[in-house]
Amino acid sequence: MPQSVLSWERVRALLSVPLSDSQLDDLLFESKAELAGRDGDSLTVSVTPDRLDLLSEAGLALHLAGALEIAHGLPKVRATATTSPKPRFQVDASVDPIRPWISGLLLRAPDDRGLDAGTLAERRGL
Repeated sequence: MPQSVLSWERVRALLSVPLSDSQLDDLLFESKAELAGRDGDSLTVSVTPDRLDLLSEAGLALHLAGALEIAHGLPKVRATATTSPKPRFQVDASVDPIRPWISGLLLRAPDDRGLDAGTLAERRGL
């Protein structure tokens, strides 16, 4: 089963409500996942291959918020215009016969939060 090592404190901070270890165990079990280990702040979460969304702190917190009925529906996402140079895709013409279309998306960290060390430090292992 795929596994990931996550920060329990970061997951709790994203939830904004207290959650006990036993509640976490129950919710993970109902979600095709399990707590494979815990060492201080580090949670090792194992999931079935169809629940890879639970292998990141944000994904796990999003699922738990829905399971706890703290949040409903999809999170709000807004598109904004950028003042920086527009991104460019360069595609070699030789791939046109097998992939005649391409699309892309450029994501940037929110100006008010940015990317923090915890987000960048999420570790995944398969």
